[in-house]
Amino acid sequence: MPMIRKQLKPSDVYPDDIRYNPSGDKVEVLIDGVWTEAPESDPRQQTTLPPRLTADPACDGAQSIADALQNQIAGITTAIDNSLTLFQIAGLILGLFSFGVFAIFINIALAIADYMFGLGSAAIEAALPPSAYDTVACILYCHMDDNGRINKGDLQNIQQDMVDQLGATGGTIINQMLQLAGEGGLNNLAAAGTSTGSCGGCGCATTWCEIFDFAADSGGWQEKSLGSGFWGTLVPDQWDGTDAIDTVSSPDLAHRGVMLGRIFATRTVTHIAVNYDLTKGNIDQVSGSGFRLSSGDIFTGSVLRNIAFSVLVNGTDLTQDWTGSISAEEIQFWLFSSRDQSVPYAYGGVVTIKSILMEGEGENPFGPDNCP
Repeated sequence: MPMIRKQLKPSDVYPDDIRYNPSGDKVEVLIDGVWTEAPESDPRQQTTLPPRLTADPACDGAQSIADALQNQIAGITTAIDNSLTLFQIAGLILGLFSFGVFAIFINIALAIADYMFGLGSAAIEAALPPSAYDTVACILYCHMDDNGRINKGDLQNIQQDMVDQLGATGGTIINQMLQLAGEGGLNNLAAAGTSTGSCGGCGCATTWCEIFDFAADSGGWQEKSLGSGFWGTLVPDQWDGTDAIDTVSSPDLAHRGVMLGRIFATRTVTHIAVNYDLTKGNIDQVSGSGFRLSSGDIFTGSVLRNIAFSVLVNGTDLTQDWTGSISAEEIQFWLFSSRDQSVPYAYGGVVTIKSILMEGEGENPFGPDNCP
């Protein structure tokens, strides 16, 4: 029987209107002849499968991911021993992801294949013995919610734990696979698996505590703006207040002060304390908000505390704190020393933010606890 051959085109493997652009690590789609960034089309960010319905979806999901990685890496070491090509090994790597257009990441898979081929099967097996996958499952479990989903924004923390607990080589191998999968791919692997885990001995942290001492650095906090200018400048030892205008409110409001925000992996937050110095200046409306703390956007998020200028007092080493329980992935706050809504605007007073303490439940989203 004669063999029929045809030339393969990219669209025979995945649609030709979507591609991976390594510049910026982004997925793009073709719209009216123009390649446009499309994070909503990135399979690494798409959780498409419903959670598993088991007695412990998080533990079973974590075990399913660990088993999938173990089986895939075992297949790769066999391929290396059989002298398969890098393209063939890359195909095995991408074969782990049967959902979404992961084929667009062929260059990433080739880089992983090249790294593992360079190590050799003996080094891979030494770095990742069977017991290592128990550690992988526990790390994943400790960063999952009750439905077996990776906590939003937690992939970086997971990868750090992998290196810390598996060592450089084992951690790098696992992390390359996790990076390729993304949070969406991992959630889908967890949902599609059939494994049953045993996570009673994982020893996940139940509470965390983090102090951001601005005498050291910003701690990842960033100054925020409400239209015209940013409030806050980081100087040695502290954040100092600056002058800016809130053009979101109506009428516009001119303030001197500090407004900061911090994004982190989704966590239950139970306590926030802001340490500061304050000298109030000119305030045209004392009932206005001098201090506001929110989970999420300062206006549209959940307001945790909102304190009028009339209640705020002058002093040094003062604290505004909140205690409760809220699922959060960003905290924002402002502290102002002055308020003026009449042009020409007048600014006055002094604001200094020295440190912030945060506490919550689960694993510390910022790294090892640093509270005394």
